[in-house]
Amino acid sequence: MVMSAASARSPRRANTAVTSSSTNSSGAALSLLAALTSLHVIVLHVCILLPTASALCGFDARQVVAINATLAVAICSPRVARIFRIPPSSCCSSRGTSAASRLRKRSSLIVQPGYADACCDVAFTVTATSNETTIDTGYLRIVVPHSDDDMAISFYSSLSGNLVTSETASSFATMPNTTHTRMANSQSWTLSDDEALYGGGQYVNGHINYAAASLLMVQSNTEAVVPFFLSSRGYGLLWDHYGITKLNPPPPSSSSSTRQIVLDGGVALWTPPSSGDYWFYVQTCPNETDFGAQGKSFTLYLDEKLVCKHRLANMPCAVSCRVRGILTDGYDYQVHLDTDVEEPRLFFTS
Repeated sequence: MVMSAASARSPRRANTAVTSSSTNSSGAALSLLAALTSLHVIVLHVCILLPTASALCGFDARQVVAINATLAVAICSPRVARIFRIPPSSCCSSRGTSAASRLRKRSSLIVQPGYADACCDVAFTVTATSNETTIDTGYLRIVVPHSDDDMAISFYSSLSGNLVTSETASSFATMPNTTHTRMANSQSWTLSDDEALYGGGQYVNGHINYAAASLLMVQSNTEAVVPFFLSSRGYGLLWDHYGITKLNPPPPSSSSSTRQIVLDGGVALWTPPSSGDYWFYVQTCPNETDFGAQGKSFTLYLDEKLVCKHRLANMPCAVSCRVRGILTDGYDYQVHLDTDVEEPRLFFTS
């Protein structure tokens, strides 16, 4: 599963989205990508087995393990960890401060203050070698490799020894063509092939399992965003960021691996790269930071078969549709997007 998030510094929705995706041999990958101003940092909570998380987790130094200048881990409870990353430019200049020091001053953006205040006396052990740092609470074991440039963290159950999930990449990049200095952060995790992912809020697409969905998470009149996802394997991910978020984003149009279906008069000939289920991502606004397409509609056909239809007084800037089990690789499908939206764009993910 791929998830991306983007934000900029302005009221609630002033963000720009960037996309990223990755896969590996163990299954799909979950990616988060966020764009933000130079004053923002990304905070990620990894919540195991549905515990509660405090908004002030990490304020007490006893909770915090400094991995390096750009990465710190706070143990909120035996089953909850807060992963805190900042870009190298934020920590390594003459005025910079480390991730650990910022974490001890930065409350959650999402969790309400005073909710489920964590105890600062959580017992855990830290074992550091030349190759990795391991944090173990007796329930949750966190392994951070030192040899990996991204320092991709793995999360295990201390009780069973089984891998819960693991990061595959984490990076920051300066966003081009912006008035103020903003950075984009990309974050990804592995998912097993049969893993379902629930949550994220309330959307008009009618689906509840977003493990492979392309989803634009932007608060609007018709959609409510809650950046928490619960896996069918019993753990949760809270993306502690209120910026524009993309789940499983298709590669952008400028990418060599783009998955855009280029429409000519709303019509295109498209050949799936493989057989199976697909998600179609219909972008209805020229800019995803817009508030929505007022009074618009679209209908998507494959070989004249209706696969998706939406008509809303306040159409979100992107809507996802799932097509199950009818698409075959090597076959040319006639795609028709019938819409009153000006210059719509159509993408696909699988």
